Amino acid sequence: MAEHLAEAILHTLISALAVEALLRLWRVEEPGFQLRFRLMAIALPVGALPLFEWLAPFRHHAWFEDRFALFSGRRWGALSAFGLRLDWLWLGVFAAFGAALLLLDLVPLLKARRAAARSEEPGGDPALEQRLAELCARLHLPTPSLRVLETSAVALYCTGVRRPVVVASRGALDRLDDRELEVALAHELGHLTHRDVLLGWVLMGARVLHAFNPALQVVSRAVTHDAERRADDLAAELCQDRLALASGLLKLFQGSRSTPPPNPAVWRTLVSRANEAALEERCRRLLHWRDHPRPQWGRTLLAATSVGLGGLLFLVT
Repeated sequence: MAEHLAEAILHTLISALAVEALLRLWRVEEPGFQLRFRLMAIALPVGALPLFEWLAPFRHHAWFEDRFALFSGRRWGALSAFGLRLDWLWLGVFAAFGAALLLLDLVPLLKARRAAARSEEPGGDPALEQRLAELCARLHLPTPSLRVLETSAVALYCTGVRRPVVVASRGALDRLDDRELEVALAHELGHLTHRDVLLGWVLMGARVLHAFNPALQVVSRAVTHDAERRADDLAAELCQDRLALASGLLKLFQGSRSTPPPNPAVWRTLVSRANEAALEERCRRLLHWRDHPRPQWGRTLLAATSVGLGGLLFLVT
């Protein structure tokens, strides 16, 4: 079991590094294309490794490792440090790091959903429903349900896979002016257009399944950021107002931040700074916009990279 876990971590790390190198080599900045490549870096270790084990169990035989394998993790078992096998030692460190990265995202998500469930009975807003319907008509998108939470907490998000719902709190609506609210709603519709709610659940399932895998946790967070940038682009193109979107993002972020404790834990400080850096990058991108066309032959590049990486990972045991 330890060998399989270590192999999954190594495969994800190789896939992620190869994908990031190719994106930079090709100077790809279009978020949708980046998202697809990073999803491939997740899908290959999650899907290809069990397929390798089923179709080619000989990969772990000594003759294959000696003659064909580019790297064999089993050989790490012959090394030791502090009285422990080196493979068990680094696997334990990586697994602890991966579980910590998962909990940093999973715990706030569960708390937010619990808080939304405990909020006051949702109310209606006919004017907001009309505005949402107009945006959906421009996007040729079925109008989702609208749920307005009668609470001062700041919340604006979309949920639901089969029955999409846009959720907005009074705290969020009161903070945004008309233009900021329109672009913020368009951003949420951008998520629904690209089925990002389903993507989020699939990613979270993969992250829980690979809680021991820090490389997969990091790539999954990068995919989430790509999805946010992709929704930003759709909203800004639809409403032609990048300044309003950046302003609305800042207001919602400031309103959603709780008062920090006098002596916050190190992990809380790191998470806060990471979130601030991600928001700053999105706002800078909106305010200093330049067109990011998709590379030519994008699907061909994706397919060729997938085949090449699959072959490479086959030789790493």
